Amino acid sequence: MTRLRARIPALEDFAALLVASRKKASLTQTELAAAAGLTPSYLSFIENRKKPPPSDEVCRRLAHALDLAPETLLERAHLQRAPKELRAKVHSLTSSLHRERLSMRQFLQDMLSPFLFSGPPGYADSAMDTLALSPAKRRRIREAALRDRHDRVGREAEVRKFVEELSDDELQDLAERVPRLIEDQGRSEPPLLATLPPADDPRAEHPFLLDLTADQLGSLATPTAGDRALIDPGAMPEPDDYLLLREPPAGVVRHLRVEDERFRLEGGPGGAEELGPATDIVRQFEAILVGVIIEVRTVLRRRPQLGR
Repeated sequence: MTRLRARIPALEDFAALLVASRKKASLTQTELAAAAGLTPSYLSFIENRKKPPPSDEVCRRLAHALDLAPETLLERAHLQRAPKELRAKVHSLTSSLHRERLSMRQFLQDMLSPFLFSGPPGYADSAMDTLALSPAKRRRIREAALRDRHDRVGREAEVRKFVEELSDDELQDLAERVPRLIEDQGRSEPPLLATLPPADDPRAEHPFLLDLTADQLGSLATPTAGDRALIDPGAMPEPDDYLLLREPPAGVVRHLRVEDERFRLEGGPGGAEELGPATDIVRQFEAILVGVIIEVRTVLRRRPQLGR
């Protein structure tokens, strides 16, 4: 995931703020000067740093013309007029706060994607309830989930954009809800299935647990019968993955191996099976792939009792 850049603003630069605010308001120097009762030349001197920030009264008139809160310009003007030592302390504090917010945004970017785009049915909705997302934000997440359901990079890009657009207050509120999100969702586990879900079952589109049987494993030495596998239907098969295929009996587990740039499937009741080049893998699996086994949990078994 792309890391955010630590761009710390120079908060004492009144001229930069004035220019940025004027351009955002789509006003020329002449138009702003007229609205604030100033001469264009005086406004130009301020913006080009040839004159210091103006008086409080002029700052208020400029703020009114730019549709800003008066404090926005007043605080910047007062800071720039302050002694150098005080400006340095304020800048150090502001830089620290900026870095903290930056780290918070990065933390949310890394955390939210699995909660909003993974899990069984209702998992993402539950997460959005915990995060108290607005209806507009919920709609945006759902649209991204449909659009990028098989594109992890696309989903991460959507979360990154989503977090970067949060205001400071929204960022703080969301960060405070994350521990509860982890606690709530941590109690949720993908549903356990005794048999393979039908292709049209909603659970077949989300990670789910499946107890493996000897019939499914065939000649594979690992995993073993009775193990519990976590299957991800959205994962792209890669060499050395264990795959669950929609073949009788009730889904076959095969080991995907690569030799001389050609793929082969090992294990299962039918033994090894040669496949085409890597470029054909996705096409060949479209109809038969249920998902990739991303975790295997060995269920504790009762020890056989020793004879007396």
